Amino acid sequence: MLSAFRREPVDRIPWVPRLDLWFKSNQARGTLPPEWRDASLRDIVRDLGVGFHAAIPDFLDTEHPDEACDRVLGLDHVPNQPYRLRFRRTRREVIREGETIRVIYHTPAGDLSGVLLYTAQMRRDGVTLMHVHERVVKSPEDYRVLAALFEDIEIESDQSRYRRFRGSIGEDGVAVAFGNVAASPVHHLLKELVPYDRFYYDLHDRPDLILNCAKVMQPHFDAALHACCESDAELVMFGANYDVSMTPPWLFEEHILPELRRWADALHAHGKLLATHTDGENQGLCHLYSQAGVDVADSSLPASHDAAVSRGQPHADGQLSGGLGRHLLGERPDRQLHRRPVRGSYQLGARCLPRRPRDRLQHRRHHASGCKFGPHPAHRGSHRRATTHAR
Repeated sequence: MLSAFRREPVDRIPWVPRLDLWFKSNQARGTLPPEWRDASLRDIVRDLGVGFHAAIPDFLDTEHPDEACDRVLGLDHVPNQPYRLRFRRTRREVIREGETIRVIYHTPAGDLSGVLLYTAQMRRDGVTLMHVHERVVKSPEDYRVLAALFEDIEIESDQSRYRRFRGSIGEDGVAVAFGNVAASPVHHLLKELVPYDRFYYDLHDRPDLILNCAKVMQPHFDAALHACCESDAELVMFGANYDVSMTPPWLFEEHILPELRRWADALHAHGKLLATHTDGENQGLCHLYSQAGVDVADSSLPASHDAAVSRGQPHADGQLSGGLGRHLLGERPDRQLHRRPVRGSYQLGARCLPRRPRDRLQHRRHHASGCKFGPHPAHRGSHRRATTHAR
């Protein structure tokens, strides 16, 4: 996997299905296949002879239950995070009422509150990322309080949990370090903290509210970057979920690309690679990932990537680490999509599976191992890009 990510020659396509959601869902429902009823996820991965997907964390796997509630701030305390964060003077109050969780932050500058939603259906589906039902910024005054809250956060480099996480993966996969869920302070405000409509109204009508708050949040990103650079990780995930409608090219270029570029440069200087989670409609954004120096576009489906290329749009110059859609592992896979050539060093993955996936998974693995694999015609003599063509 690392060879593919580093654009080095490889003799086969890494086959690394993402099975955590499938596993948690079927485990919760009691519908795991009989032969895996008492197995761990790692047992299943080894039984199938595939790689262990270790990029997206279990967001509920925190040392203290209330830490997971900082999701309402877009902050996480996950095992593959090479740092710890804590509040110096802010007090977190958690009120659980059925499927909702109200979280109130009592800061020296005032209070902020938001609501998380974690339903029985989400639990049955294996989802660990709680939904933010009510965001914390509801008025212009809240930006001031939010800035004070981020000033109050202390980040300390600490690899103890990351090293245990990495040890649990072993040689079965790449233990990706988790940098931050958003790719810049402005992106964090848009993605996690401010309702979408209010964000764009405020950015147009009162840009200082957004930009001043983002400026205060910047040291938080600096400290997280420092911790990731000093970590043992070869690959760091930073930023997630872009979309041409919600993060249009003009916004991405002005408010996201510079921070992504900064992280890429710093990580590269420490011998590491940068991944960003490109789940979303990426038409019009792919060339910006290249400009940012992103090494791995995680969760990039062949169909959407090919659509951008076929329309004459610039494509990402990094490596694609994607997920095969469920339809490719069902009873009637989309053969046309599966046979479509894909540019990039492509790590095969599966986002979700049918309940009895063994035969289908092994068929796809066999199919991948029989692919013609070599430099893309436009780059013969170079291993910077490769293509897969199904026989």
